[in-house]
Amino acid sequence: MTTLQDKLTAQDLKQLSVDPVPDDEPFDEITIKIAPRFKTSGLSGDEWRHSARVRFWRKGMLAAEDEYTSMKVAADMLPGLMHTIPEMHNRLDRDRSEPTYDHPMFSGQPATLCFQPGCKNASTVLYRIKRRYSPRGHLLAERYQNPRPEHRAFCDDHKDRGNCGLDDAMDNYETVEVPGSVTEPKACTCIEGWDPDCPNPEHRKAATDHDAKRRRGGV
Repeated sequence: MTTLQDKLTAQDLKQLSVDPVPDDEPFDEITIKIAPRFKTSGLSGDEWRHSARVRFWRKGMLAAEDEYTSMKVAADMLPGLMHTIPEMHNRLDRDRSEPTYDHPMFSGQPATLCFQPGCKNASTVLYRIKRRYSPRGHLLAERYQNPRPEHRAFCDDHKDRGNCGLDDAMDNYETVEVPGSVTEPKACTCIEGWDPDCPNPEHRKAATDHDAKRRRGGV
């Protein structure tokens, strides 16, 4: 199976503007596990001890962690930890030799992974978002639409986005054929009314519809 990782160049990924699904979660898994360790000391002696390790995961990769004296303390601290994630993430980067996942809370969701919350699969399809909606489901006015096209990527299991939602629905996506068409389209050229040569396909269609209506005497 060919993934977007196989098709997109580093330059493509750098230029690509992406946006998570409206109900995205910052993490898809939080674990609390006992971490045993053997203490050695020439003064007090040796013994087995343990702590409770809290870890925050996204897409199967570790984003942040912290340790507490017991499971009870760790569970009690969990609500407050959601407010200290950036500090935990930065400490993890300093303390661990292996690189950590670039969490979307800090650097944005990579297009090489599926945007479906909880999915760890590599993305295989790339969609361009046609229109943007408010959190309450209202279509944003043209002046509030992002002039730079935004994208979402999904794996084969989650590429069918259904028809129930508005922002995240098949009717609101335009499939981007890769490679070759990932480069951002030119900016909108509409100044007064719709420009029939505008790079935005919806604007071109609006211009055609407006011209047809004008010829029929409707405007």
